[in-house]
Amino acid sequence: MKVIVYKYLNRELNLFKLKNGNVVHIQKEDLGKIKTNFPSNIVCYIQGESSLTEKSVCINDIQEYSIKEAISFFNLSEKYFEIREL
Repeated sequence: MKVIVYKYLNRELNLFKLKNGNVVHIQKEDLGKIKTNFPSNIVCYIQGESSLTEKSVCINDIQEYSIKEAISFFNLSEKYFEIREL
């Protein structure tokens, strides 16, 4: 699975989307849990227009996100995003 990394102000957001279409950030230390595909929950942060909302979601609900979707959602150029393999 691939992760879209949004780089800003010396920080990085690891972006995915949920089956319901929400864009979420998952902390770097939790990324390894996604590779296991074990149906457990993981904490993620739902991207809002001006805030992040913490939520526990099932790993099976996490999907890949694309740079094209990220550019549209954040209204930024491609230079702020990077694709990485988990």
